[in-house]
Amino acid sequence: PELLLWLAIDPGTGADYLIEDRAIDAALTRASFDYGLQLTRPILDARDRVEVTPADIRGGFTAVALAALTRYGADGLVMLELRQVDGFWTGRWAWRIDEAEHSFQRSGSNPAEVIDLGLGRIAESLAVRFAVRPDTARSLRLSISGLERPVHYVEVRRFLEGLTGVEAVRVIGAGSDRLRFELRTVSGQLRQRIELTGPLEFERIDLSSGELFYRFDW
Repeated sequence: PELLLWLAIDPGTGADYLIEDRAIDAALTRASFDYGLQLTRPILDARDRVEVTPADIRGGFTAVALAALTRYGADGLVMLELRQVDGFWTGRWAWRIDEAEHSFQRSGSNPAEVIDLGLGRIAESLAVRFAVRPDTARSLRLSISGLERPVHYVEVRRFLEGLTGVEAVRVIGAGSDRLRFELRTVSGQLRQRIELTGPLEFERIDLSSGELFYRFDW
């Protein structure tokens, strides 16, 4: 799911929108990639600022952002206020998908640590919410890009078929330089084996379907 992220910061002088901060932007990019989250930031135009204020973000009032959620076409929303007190940072998190709302706090020595802890918790909750049903628990879908020549397909298929615990491999879709595979497996930890022993570089995971995205590294 795509999440609309509202961010405010209070360095000790009062909360305000966080518009541009390279270190925090980098931390958000890194953590969202690591946890497979798709984040969108509001442009904070006049309409955004009227509908959602820094005080709303601090209070975690997610309902005020529902109109913006529709406008931006996101699936859910996240509010985060970063507050610094005596050199220590605390993040007040609130997030919502459909009618389900959650809030929590995480603290750390710097904003990057708070962001990593918070997005990690959200990703864990989403993974449980969108968990694969038991009847498909033995199926794993991979989307692999970078397969530019037939020999690349042959190499990847041989690698997948040779993985311990894999019973069958079949192609279920194709694009310009991308193929989608479905693996039937009888053991867990297959993702770890793929990433540690083969030619595939992990890109992201689609939390709604559990599909793993890789790039063929040749």
